[in-house]
Amino acid sequence: MNFKKIGLIAFTGLSFFSANAQTADKKLAIGFQLGLSEYAGDLGNGFGQFSMKSRPIQGTIKGSNPGFAGMSLAMYVNPYIDLALSMNVGEWGYYLANDKSFNSHFMASDLSLRYKLLGERSKKVQPYLLVGVGARSISRIDSVIYHSNHDFDNEHQREINLLAGIGLKINMIPNVTLTLQTVYGMTNNDKVEGSPRLEHYGYDQFLNHSIGISYQFDPIKVHNHIHEKVSKLFKK
Repeated sequence: MNFKKIGLIAFTGLSFFSANAQTADKKLAIGFQLGLSEYAGDLGNGFGQFSMKSRPIQGTIKGSNPGFAGMSLAMYVNPYIDLALSMNVGEWGYYLANDKSFNSHFMASDLSLRYKLLGERSKKVQPYLLVGVGARSISRIDSVIYHSNHDFDNEHQREINLLAGIGLKINMIPNVTLTLQTVYGMTNNDKVEGSPRLEHYGYDQFLNHSIGISYQFDPIKVHNHIHEKVSKLFKK
């Protein structure tokens, strides 16, 4: 994954909103995030390892790089509640040994409610809890399990996820917020390791850790500003 290109896109998007947003109550926030996705399931528990190390999958030249990137849109509902929509793309995998590992690509969309613990009592730092639901599409599953090589390059599977997590928002400068977040997800299937013969221990799970930056803006004022610019352009 080319994180330099993703960072450039995020910076460009943030610069655009910085140049055009107005100063008023900000009801929406657009954000960009980078993160690490960890696995727990039939092969073992990889939660808390925080490993970005690329590991080769036995029998292939491909490796496991469990990073992801995405963007989000959050809407202020009241002093204690925000509604957030996020989309992420990246890789998800696990490495226990050369004969017990897998790697996959995923695309995910999540909808969650964030409960801000301090409400309006804190303007600088805001911890929050979240609950939500998401959907993921998983493809290119490269799996090596119990000395049997399963290469599922054309495999696609879709799953529904139940989400719960914690986060921390830090207002660095006016309208710009740094967000640290960890989200636990429970999937509704047990097939991602690539072998239907595995003993079923329970549905697969993931833990997504991310760091992101967001810009808060008033959509009505942004709309009026753009409308004014377009009107002046066509009047020329």
